[in-house]
Amino acid sequence: MKLRLACGLLCCATYLAYGQDPQPPQTPPQTPPPQQPQQPPPTAPGTPASVKPTVTMPPQPQGQPSKAPPPERDTEGDGFSIMPLYWMAPGQPFVRKGHNSFVTQSGNLDMDGNKKYGLGGVLTIPTGHENSLQLTYVRKLGMSNTTLGTDYSLFGDPFYSGDAVAMHYTMQYLKLSWNFLTYPFPSAGSKFRLKTLWEIQYVGMHGVFDAPGDTATTTTEGRKNVILPALGLGIEYHASKHVVFEAKGSGFGIPHHADLWDTEANLIFKTTRVELLVGGKAFHFKTSPNVSDNYFYQTLIGPYAGIRYIFK
Repeated sequence: MKLRLACGLLCCATYLAYGQDPQPPQTPPQTPPPQQPQQPPPTAPGTPASVKPTVTMPPQPQGQPSKAPPPERDTEGDGFSIMPLYWMAPGQPFVRKGHNSFVTQSGNLDMDGNKKYGLGGVLTIPTGHENSLQLTYVRKLGMSNTTLGTDYSLFGDPFYSGDAVAMHYTMQYLKLSWNFLTYPFPSAGSKFRLKTLWEIQYVGMHGVFDAPGDTATTTTEGRKNVILPALGLGIEYHASKHVVFEAKGSGFGIPHHADLWDTEANLIFKTTRVELLVGGKAFHFKTSPNVSDNYFYQTLIGPYAGIRYIFK
């Protein structure tokens, strides 16, 4: 009995040990071999290896400041221009006896009558650095009539008391002025500008005297001239881009000899090529009194206007 039980247990153990299908052995995972770095292709002996250049990109602009505008160059007379003008100048000339005259008759004659206007023009030529040359010309015609109350001697010819004397005259004025911008320079948009004026001025006076009712008299002409250097100052105030105030004056004189002066003030209304000037002008001259016959002097004051055309 015991032997049978032992044999049965042995058979069961054998079946349990060898009766099931054996499991296949586990294969460990295979790791791929490491890749070798790719070598550059061989180069020929003596050939340097090519090296790629390093490119540096410029930095991106970030809010670069805008360029400053060029300095403003709008000083009056800074461009080539021409301007006709009209001057209401009602003054009449005076005739005076020369200091070296030896005649006994009177030679002082105050004229009256038709007081005509003056016409002229201004030519401006730029000379650089906001300076300019200005050539001004004014011509004024007039006539006068008076009855003499005593005997006169006019430019070497006699006229007698009671004569009705008619005088026709022509006054011509020529001025060459170098307008030099003194402060500030460059103007660069400044509202206030100061100029010094360096000038040569000429005045020519021609008078014709006639007493048609007196056959004992002859037609008489008197010619006198003045040419002098002159110095002056000019100011500008640029109230806005289109409105400018301008004033200037100049003159020169020799005591007991000839003298002259010229001054004006005006408003300028500006556009791109055309400017309108309105203002007032005063002018005085005296020919030399150190003569043996007669000399002239005159002061003209009145409003004037002009239209300036600028060539650009």
